[in-house]
Amino acid sequence: RYHHILEEVVKKIVEGQKTRNKISTAGAEGRREAALHGIDPNGTDEIEEFVVRWIDATIARLSKETQGEIGWVLEEQAAVKLFLSLMEAAAVPLALSKAHAPPRQGWSFIQNAVARAYAAHSSSQEGAWGGTKGKRKAGPMQGNWDSQWTGKKQEPPPSPSSTQNLAQCATPGCPFRCHSSPNQYALERGWQIYCCNACHEYGSHGPRCEQQMFVS
Repeated sequence: RYHHILEEVVKKIVEGQKTRNKISTAGAEGRREAALHGIDPNGTDEIEEFVVRWIDATIARLSKETQGEIGWVLEEQAAVKLFLSLMEAAAVPLALSKAHAPPRQGWSFIQNAVARAYAAHSSSQEGAWGGTKGKRKAGPMQGNWDSQWTGKKQEPPPSPSSTQNLAQCATPGCPFRCHSSPNQYALERGWQIYCCNACHEYGSHGPRCEQQMFVS
C-alpha cells in the first residue's frame, strides 16, 4: 500500500524515471529507518516526531546519493510538497495513525523539518563538509579551522584551486569538469561525479551547472 502511494506522489512531483527511482528508494528507506525508533503509546507528538525522522532520513540518503547536492534531484520546496502530499495520501503507518491523533498544529511543521534537513545534509556554496556530524557552524569560515566546527573532527575540504580540474564529468562525451564542491575526497572513493544531475539524467545541462571546460 505505502509503496504505491509513494510512487504515485513522486510521479506527480518529479520528472525523469531515474530521479523518481532515487527519490522513491530514499523515501522508502527513510520511512523504514524512522519506524525503527518505535512508537510510544503514551506519546503526545508521535506522528510529528515520526514524520520529522522520516524527512531527515530521506534527505540524508539523497545527500549520500548526490554527494551533498540534493537540489540536483529534489529542490527544497519540491521536498516540502512531496511530504505534504504523502501526509494527505495517508502515508503514515496505520498503527501510528490509529493510536495517535494528527498533529495539533497540522502539517505546518513539515516546511521547517525539510529546511533543517537540507541545512544539515546539503553541501553549501561555502563548502560545508561532512554529514550530520562535524557540521560547520553558520557563517563564513574564518580563523582556526577547528574553531569553526562542532562534533567529531573531520578532514578539511581541499581548496578550490587544488580540485578545479581534477575530474571531467562522468557522462560520456561531456566536455565540462565537475562542480567545485565534489573533490578529492569523492574521487579517492571511486565515486562518479557529474557536472550536474541534468547531464547525468538527461544529457542536458541544468541552470545550476557551472559549465566550465575540463582541462587535463
